[in-house]
Amino acid sequence: MSTVYTAYLGHFQLHNVPWYERTWGVLFESFEEFLTFSWPVITVTDTVTGRAHIVTRLTSIGAFIKMIKTRFGETLPMVDNLMLVRPFETSQRHLRTITEHTAYKKLHSSLPAVRLTALKARVRAGDPKFVRELWESRDKTFLAIDFEWSERNQSSCLEWGYAAVRCGHLDNLGLWPPDPDPNYR
Repeated sequence: MSTVYTAYLGHFQLHNVPWYERTWGVLFESFEEFLTFSWPVITVTDTVTGRAHIVTRLTSIGAFIKMIKTRFGETLPMVDNLMLVRPFETSQRHLRTITEHTAYKKLHSSLPAVRLTALKARVRAGDPKFVRELWESRDKTFLAIDFEWSERNQSSCLEWGYAAVRCGHLDNLGLWPPDPDPNYR
């Protein structure tokens, strides 16, 4: 959401638009003033970067542009320097309307939880990029389980084994990367 605001300010600066002299300039005096438009937003994580964002639809930006035209009689262009986010989440998201900075800050404080939820889903799905990211953070515990089944009798488990490694503990001891024989349990 804040990227829409900064995209417009960047556009004004790049094209030498004296926005502060325009009748609608009051909406860009601060981010708080920009939020008074009542932006419908959701929280999502970007498929490419894995970062969580507060986003709005392009149609909402179009409604903002239309409001400027209707209310102030001036045309505001659709900027081309917007950051487009490809959402990882495919389920319905809770739509919130942000009209003030305190509501935005509250929603912004939920972004780490949104990122963690998406990260868990990606790890459960076996996405190697995000499993590697967890491994390289060196603060999680990993558990690997292996089963050996009889080829003749599918209902007979011949053996099973497991290995666990506490990455945070080993990293604190200076034993990184871990040597499997003495450090895996």
